[in-house]
Amino acid sequence: KGAMLAHKAEEEGIAAVENIIGEKGHVNYNAIPGVIYTHPEIAFVGKTEEELKQEKVAYTKGFFPMIGNSRARAMHDADGFIKVLADKKTDKILGVHMLSLIHISEPTRPERISYAVFCLKKKKN
Repeated sequence: KGAMLAHKAEEEGIAAVENIIGEKGHVNYNAIPGVIYTHPEIAFVGKTEEELKQEKVAYTKGFFPMIGNSRARAMHDADGFIKVLADKKTDKILGVHMLSLIHISEPTRPERISYAVFCLKKKKN
């Protein structure tokens, strides 16, 4: 199911071992991040706006264009954005999508997406 990513294989492997030893193995496919190491770099986890619309989920969107980041402008790499999708009623994070040319600051996008995964897995934000 889903994309063929190392993160996905790791989660499925853990679930398989849990099943083998008699525990209930489970994979939350919605919380498996994707990172594309290109220029610009892309990182994402959770639902897209299209998926939320199709599922008729009421959501809010936070959008930060990289042009608003002084370091990005100074380096002439201000293209890109960070987008956060959250449940309209509960503010639970449903999806996070990042695209940018520069490493904005530490942590890098691949590390930052792990924070988004943590938020997706939490029962409450």
